[in-house]
Order: sequence, then structure tokens, then C-alpha cells
Amino acid sequence: MSINVTTLDYKNYGKCVCIENGTIQVYVSVDVGPRILWYGFVGGENLLYNDVDRTSAKRSKDIADTFGEGEVFQFYGGHRMWTSPEDPVLSYYPDCHPVKWEQTENGVKFTAEPQPVNDVRHSMEIVMSDSNELKVLHEIENLRDEEQTYATWGITQYNHGGIQIIPQLPRYDSLAANRIIAFWSYVNFDDERINYGRDFVTLKTADMPSMKIGFNNASGWSCYVNQGAAIIKRFDYDPSLCYPDFGCNYETYTDRFFIEMECLGPSMKLKKGESAKHTETWIVKKCDEMPSFTDQENIAAFVEKYVKD
Repeated sequence: MSINVTTLDYKNYGKCVCIENGTIQVYVSVDVGPRILWYGFVGGENLLYNDVDRTSAKRSKDIADTFGEGEVFQFYGGHRMWTSPEDPVLSYYPDCHPVKWEQTENGVKFTAEPQPVNDVRHSMEIVMSDSNELKVLHEIENLRDEEQTYATWGITQYNHGGIQIIPQLPRYDSLAANRIIAFWSYVNFDDERINYGRDFVTLKTADMPSMKIGFNNASGWSCYVNQGAAIIKRFDYDPSLCYPDFGCNYETYTDRFFIEMECLGPSMKLKKGESAKHTETWIVKKCDEMPSFTDQENIAAFVEKYVKD
């Protein structure tokens, strides 16, 4: 297996580390973030949304008062790591500082500077194989003398234009409820961008306001189809553990600019020096077709062809 690691300047993000294996590649920012800013096939298109114009900056008096005068949080686009649950101030720590990085046997590990006030340290490791698959390892260490409770939260922004597939839980004979769908306060239940099917929930993008929902995704995968590619995320779910947002280990958000696939680890009580962790496996396959938005049989056939192992 041959993994190539190089550095380059990318758009207006500054220095990035490029990791590729001849089939797929990623760019990860090290002047800010870190963010995975580019993901796709070598020689192909970037499948991730990039906020080059910084249209999604988050600024407020509370953020400036907490983290310093003039401080602003930039989303940047791509993939980032947060702690859950979301806080209107503390989640928006301005991670605009240089990131340490070191090459590992099969990839690169990125470690951000400790976050003041939040008292955590984020690290993210990219592990690449010799195929169209990579792993993203998330870790958030508690640096506070007191115990803290949080979950790791991986958030990936993709370009508009595709359809996302989220599996419903398998059906079985039971009198007990087995599915959680969490709705954020700004969601309209009749939003035309979402279809609730027997076996799959599907989402599409549009020039419309924000929408976010969450699931207890026991199947451990989701798929977004766009730009001639089926982008598959795989992740763990343990029903015996406590997950954020009423028990959601998977969430999705979309607005006028992008659509997100979000994976969460379990909520954990952490002493100083302990870390919350979760791992995502990213797989991309070339795909010359688009699944139906509403036809469950068509979606099932697409999943069988592109998603199932």
C-alpha cells in the first residue's frame, strides 16, 4: 500500500495536507481548523462544499465577550468536529489557529491547540487504505480539572444537487416503539425536501431555509448521491449507550448552500485527561445513476447495488 502525503496552498484556506492513495484523496487544513476541505477521486471533482466567500460566519457579542474582542467563528465548509450538545456560544470557538500534524503509518493525525474556556483539545486522524475507503478518527480530550460530559460530533458539508438516503430501522414484531426522529424547532413537517418512506428516509436540496432532523440510526450507514458519486458513511451505534438530542447518533441538516451528514458518538462523563471518541468510515463509489426520491423499491435496488457490502 502506498500513501502519499504532501502539502499545498488551497484556495483562500492557506496550507493544507494532501493525503492520497492513487484512488482517493483528501485535503486537510492546518493553518485553521482542522477541516477536511477536499474529498473525492484523484483527478475528479471535490465532493465537499467549500465556503470560500465565508458566507456562514457566526458572530455575536457573546462570542466576542467569551473568546476575545473581534473573534468570529468561520464554518469554512468541509468536515469539522464539535462537541455535542450544541451551545449557542461555546460551540462556536473560533478555531482559526495553526494545527499540529504528524504522519502516521497509514495517514496523518491532526491536533488543534487547546480551547480556552471550553478546556478541550480536538484531534482528528485520517487513516487510508489502498482502496476507495478511508477512516476518520475523532477524539476530544477533557483538559479541565472537573468532569465534563459531551459527545464527539462529526459534521460534513456536501454540495447541493443530490439525494441523501437514511435507512429506517429494520422492522420486526414488537409492541414497543423502536424509532427516534428528532425535529429541530425550525423544521416544517411538510417540508418538500424530505420523504418518509417505509424502509428509507430521503432528503434533497433546494434554495430553502434551514432544516434539521436526527435519528437513532441502528443500521450504521447513510448515503449521499451527487456529482456522479455515491458517498457512503459508516458508523457505530450501541442502543445500550446514551446519545445526544433524545438518542440520535445520526443527524442531517440542509439550507440554501449545502447538505450535511452528521455522526455522533455516545455522551460520556470524562475526567481530566480522558477522551470521547468515534470513528467514521468514508466510502466513495462512481455512480452514473440517481436513486428515486420517493419510490422505495427503486431506492432499495440502489442501496443493494451501491451501499451493501
